[in-house]
Amino acid sequence: MLRQIASAALPVQPRKPCVARSSTLRRVVQYHNARGCSMDGTAPRPTDPGKAQILIVEDDATLGQALCRVLTHAGYGVVFASDFRSALDALEGDQPLDLLLVDIVMPNSVNGLALARMARLRRRDLKVVYVSGYNIPGVEDELLGPILRKPIDDRLLIEEIEKVLTA
Repeated sequence: MLRQIASAALPVQPRKPCVARSSTLRRVVQYHNARGCSMDGTAPRPTDPGKAQILIVEDDATLGQALCRVLTHAGYGVVFASDFRSALDALEGDQPLDLLLVDIVMPNSVNGLALARMARLRRRDLKVVYVSGYNIPGVEDELLGPILRKPIDDRLLIEEIEKVLTA
């Protein structure tokens, strides 16, 4: 199977959706209409004043809301965007954003690799963490940050984000 990655066709090996394998995220998905998750491009204040503002870009709304819930519960301010246009609107806005959590493969859209590069042009200090359910050969050379493989354990997600933010 081939998917479009940064305007080059690369072979990818699909994996099963993360929610199907992750009992933690499956539990969280029940609350997919999570309070504190902004769907309008504005970042709510973090529940912990020392925590960062995170922009999540994920084409799967259920998974995006689950990630949103996990990060909000951990005290982060979160904005959710389901496509690159919404993400660019948030990046071009005035709200502070410290980290971009972005899915690499997004159908009918700019992929996460290209979006991260566009984001860095707008906000040079923005940290990036990628997520993907696919094994994409050679993608490591294109990354601006670490990649987490789906299914994502919520503890690993929080640990990786904290590591990237403090680096």
